[in-house]
Amino acid sequence: MAKAFKFSLQKVLDVRKHKENQLAVELGRRKAALNQETFKLQQLHMDKDDALRMKDAAAKDSLNLRSLIISQSYLEQLHNNIDKQYKIIEKKNEQVVLGRTELTEAMKQKKAVEILREKKLEEHKKEVRMIENKIIDEVAVRNTSRKSMENL
Repeated sequence: MAKAFKFSLQKVLDVRKHKENQLAVELGRRKAALNQETFKLQQLHMDKDDALRMKDAAAKDSLNLRSLIISQSYLEQLHNNIDKQYKIIEKKNEQVVLGRTELTEAMKQKKAVEILREKKLEEHKKEVRMIENKIIDEVAVRNTSRKSMENL
């Protein structure tokens, strides 16, 4: 009876699969963080648009100078927040790109071990077939020799 296939680097393969899974989860977290920051940026732009409309309406209504100054100050603050948010998004995007690179590398490393495993499995199957064929040949030779002995 042929022995079962045992891959000597199975633990290495398991570790690489685990690492790939962890990096995939981390990439998902990074993408979620990027999406969250992008949403914040959209909110800031909507707030800015609303503030501009309110400022224009206030200017048409000839409100006092103090309201216009407050409105302008709020717009400047929104503009600064938008600039900061763009920088945050840029950093988050860099983290996503880095995460993709790390995941791709982990996938390559895992694939290399998987290919090696497949080659070893094919070698094992070939050896098993050879052993089975040898056994079948031996049985056939015995049967043939027994029949020739019976015919004598």
